[in-house]
Amino acid sequence: MCECVTLGMWSRSYKILRDANDKKSISSKFGITQVEVFESWIHTLTVIRNMAAHHDRFLHSKLRVSPANHNLKKIKFSENKSVYAALTVIHVLLESIGFHHSFRERIIDLQNEYGEAMMQELGFPKWWSYKANGW
Repeated sequence: MCECVTLGMWSRSYKILRDANDKKSISSKFGITQVEVFESWIHTLTVIRNMAAHHDRFLHSKLRVSPANHNLKKIKFSENKSVYAALTVIHVLLESIGFHHSFRERIIDLQNEYGEAMMQELGFPKWWSYKANGW
């Protein structure tokens, strides 16, 4: 059943869970103890997935959602509606399930191929690859 349910359905199901302990138990599996942060992050994943699936533009655009800052891990976005914020969320969640390095390396490869200016258009700070929390 898990493979048949859409990401949007997972996001909505998590949001309507009544028991706060259930929500915390699920979010803790990803290393996030702040339920509201995890809820905003999975909603962001749903939106960015839909944008990619429907061939929306990422360059020169802002997301329609804002992933919450994760204060406990000191992850704070200067622009929450940027592609950078969404990709940081993806990276943190991938790291939490043991999917190390390849996502980050692919983003660095994009920067090397297309330049730092393009990355800044996506909301990446100049120093993101060596100094930003979450990366």
